[in-house]
Amino acid sequence: MINDRMALSISVVYLGIASLWIYCTDRLLPGFATTTTQITTIATYKGLFFIAATSLFLYLSLRYFAKGICNRCLSLLETVDDAVFIYDLDSGSILDANRKACEIFGYGCASQQTDAPPAGKHESRTGWSEPSEWFGKAAAGGRETFECQIMKTDGCLAWFEVRLHKAAVNGIPRLIAVARDISERKRSERSLARCNRTLRMLQTCNEVLVRARSEQELFETVCKTIVEDGFYRYAWVGLAEHDADKGIHPVAHAGFGFKSSTMTGLTWNDEDRGRGPTSAAIRERVPCLVRDARNDVRFLPWREEAHRNGYQSVLSVPLMQGGTVLGALTVCASEADAFDNEETDLMIQLAGDMAYGIASLKTAAERRHIENILVKTTQNLAEAQSIALLGSWEYDLETDEEYRSEEFFRILGLAPRESGRATDSVFDYIHPDDRERVLRKITATLEAGQPYDVEYRIIRADGSERLLHAKGKSQQDGAGKTTKFIGTALDITERKLADTALRESEHRFRSLVETTTDWIWEMDENSVYVYSSPKVRDLLGYEAEEVIGKTPFDFMHPQDAQRLAEVFAQLKEKRQPIIALENINIHKDGSLVTIETSGMPIFDEQGAFCGYRGIDRDVTDRKKLEEKYLQAQKMEAVGQLAGGIAHDFNNILTAVIGFQHLLMQIIEGEKPRHYASQVLLLAEKASNLTRDLLTISRKQAIQPKQMDVNETITRIGKILKRLIGEDIELHIGLHEESLPILAVTGHLEQVLMNLATNARDAMPEGGMLTIKTETVSIDRYFVLMHRQGVAGRYALISFSDTGTGMDEATRLRVFEPFFTTKEVGKGTGLGLSTVYGIVHQHGGFVTVYSEPGEGTTFRIYLPLAETGAPEPCDVRGGLFPPNGRETVLLAEDEPEVRQVISSLLSSNGYRVVLAVDGDDAVERYLECGDDIDLLILDVIMPKKNGKQVYDIISRARTDIKTIFVSGYTADIVEQKGIPETCHLVSKPFSPHDFLWKVREVLDGFSGLVPEAPVASAEGRTATP
Repeated sequence: MINDRMALSISVVYLGIASLWIYCTDRLLPGFATTTTQITTIATYKGLFFIAATSLFLYLSLRYFAKGICNRCLSLLETVDDAVFIYDLDSGSILDANRKACEIFGYGCASQQTDAPPAGKHESRTGWSEPSEWFGKAAAGGRETFECQIMKTDGCLAWFEVRLHKAAVNGIPRLIAVARDISERKRSERSLARCNRTLRMLQTCNEVLVRARSEQELFETVCKTIVEDGFYRYAWVGLAEHDADKGIHPVAHAGFGFKSSTMTGLTWNDEDRGRGPTSAAIRERVPCLVRDARNDVRFLPWREEAHRNGYQSVLSVPLMQGGTVLGALTVCASEADAFDNEETDLMIQLAGDMAYGIASLKTAAERRHIENILVKTTQNLAEAQSIALLGSWEYDLETDEEYRSEEFFRILGLAPRESGRATDSVFDYIHPDDRERVLRKITATLEAGQPYDVEYRIIRADGSERLLHAKGKSQQDGAGKTTKFIGTALDITERKLADTALRESEHRFRSLVETTTDWIWEMDENSVYVYSSPKVRDLLGYEAEEVIGKTPFDFMHPQDAQRLAEVFAQLKEKRQPIIALENINIHKDGSLVTIETSGMPIFDEQGAFCGYRGIDRDVTDRKKLEEKYLQAQKMEAVGQLAGGIAHDFNNILTAVIGFQHLLMQIIEGEKPRHYASQVLLLAEKASNLTRDLLTISRKQAIQPKQMDVNETITRIGKILKRLIGEDIELHIGLHEESLPILAVTGHLEQVLMNLATNARDAMPEGGMLTIKTETVSIDRYFVLMHRQGVAGRYALISFSDTGTGMDEATRLRVFEPFFTTKEVGKGTGLGLSTVYGIVHQHGGFVTVYSEPGEGTTFRIYLPLAETGAPEPCDVRGGLFPPNGRETVLLAEDEPEVRQVISSLLSSNGYRVVLAVDGDDAVERYLECGDDIDLLILDVIMPKKNGKQVYDIISRARTDIKTIFVSGYTADIVEQKGIPETCHLVSKPFSPHDFLWKVREVLDGFSGLVPEAPVASAEGRTATP
């Protein structure tokens, strides 16, 4: 169709060009020639030119259409997913091949013509053919379709379906071969064949499971069937030994002997000889497949043997019975990757059937063993009943017959009968006063199915009276109908008399034991409890029955148990009493209880040591009170120390900080300014150390404001992440609602930083730090139990790490000042003490729970505040205070502090009047009079203190503005009675903040930023 259209197109174009040429030239010819000769000559040249031009046109047109057809044919061949070869019918050589043929067989590009395969493809030709051989098969046998294996360029053998047919190519007869890859189909066929073979093998093995009479026969027959019917190379069964060595014992095999290293010296421990497929299947309880023993590192110890014995893939399947692994079934195949998913599933099914068969064989063996034992038991039962004075009976309701054991006949005073059948009724022997009660019990058992348990008296045939304890029950048939009544009767006459006497004695003893508040116990010579009073429930949460059979060390804290074991052994060896021996026990709920133990040794009639008898007393509350008292004493000592040094130390720091501020204003070099800045940093560190000491003793005055715990933790989260390092993972879980508290933001952040630092040091190898917030309600029972806090609602901050933890002795001392477990130079011992002081300053309390190796959890309880308007922010910190022109009377007894404050005020524009003590301050005021705008008074001064100076001056000027400064603790300052209208600044203070405070008092505003620009420290103008 395409050739016809092409010919028609060329003809039409040729006709148009020829017609146009003739028409135009004939019209123009008379203008160039007038004679006949000229016309003939021009016509001749015109014809020759027309023939040449049309010939060239026809050549180009035919070449263009032919090239288009060839391109379409080539595109079609290149898009086909099969390999296509074109052969010369005369020589049989390959003329052309498409791209797919080049990729699979390496015949160069599609345009390359060759009659031989690529170099290097001639070796190992057995079992496969090449495209150059296909022409011979078609010419000789006339085959049009056949299958063969072909070596691909990647060295892999693949199955191809080749179709040969003759066709004309460009009008020339050629032979065309089309090769299609059918490897996947072949693999599916082989897999289906293997699966069917395995299914037949599985059916045979299941028949073996039914016929086998012993485990050994079962194992051997299954292994033989796998090799013979399943066509596998080897098969063997190994049972796991659950001992210390964890060996694997081969019990059956087929295909090779037990001397093979594959089955000898195996263990299912995780070691060199325990990493094979059999060991892994037993250890991990899942099938283990080695697809290619030549390349699998797990099979390295047995690789040579696998090559020598001709197997390449191994599958081991565990034999499981319930949750216990019995062993493993191991199957070896000759080729690599021989087990697909279907075969693996079938092997797993076979292993399950084998495990079921093992269980069935064991059940049958146990049943035969039980039958043998039952015969012996029946014989022994009669003897045991005779010894124990225990008789039995069986009453058949359908036949109205009663059968009694020999001992029951003897209990009734009758001679035993060989058949056991009774000819009389047991009611003939029951005491008349007990018959109605026994009849009611029997009726309730037969009609309602209630247990039969009754004591009654009998009158024997010889007239003597005995007391029996009878127990029984009814039996029903499949329809639920009661058919039998069976039971036992025990002669308890002597025991009842003894029990009565013993009960009276025990009653007296129990009333004494149960009324005491202490736990009374008795232990044998091996320190095992043989008696426990019920009071152990109040002490340790255990019932008395739970204590019997255990030792005191089973309830002690491990460290105390180790310490007291040696002490107790010495006391037992010397037969000495136990006197007020304190030990820490673990309550059933996990809490710790401190117990004081006292006891006396007991001896038998021959004087042999029999154990101890004694009492345990709960002294936990007493110990806690002692600890709190000691902690309070320590805190008081630290508080006294802090209060004693605060004044002098803070005066020194105030002078250092002030002189540094003045120094920064006059020095210009970068290095000197850097050194001066370092002086300020050191002074601030010293100030922080003093503040920590004051915080520990709870003598530092605080001004709490309302804040949200969640916002504080969110804000400091990034800082904590950098503090703890990248090897510690930080998790923060915040309560969904806000948690308002009254606190100092800087103090709460300091608590979090200290706890984070402590957690980081406890996790040197990394770990996880979790911070969680929530709300809790504390009632009076919580307060009574923990002796901390007051009833109410609290914000709870849980701070948990996964670090090394601490023992109980360390936990009890963790909040002590200067106590640390770190190396010298790596901790001050004030971090957790500061946490303790800050939390208690804010009306809260903190608890700690820790176990060695289990991490530590701190729980911080802070009282929730009533929600209200947020505190206004003070944004003046970045601005330099404005200059002043007022006159200030400064009274300070420390020369350095007086000088630095005076310099600060003078440099900021104020006129300063200096006084060295209280009397001097009054004199200076009398001299200046109304010129004084502000009083700056040290609280503690010689002759007159600051409060006395203020009282004298305020009588004359009630509106005098006053700022008190002090380096003493807040409680000492409060004792001086500072008026509420005055202001207090604690030493050491920041010069910047102090100048702002002066300006605030003089101007009467409360810390807000002024509207007008003020000069910064460098003399530049700063705007708010």
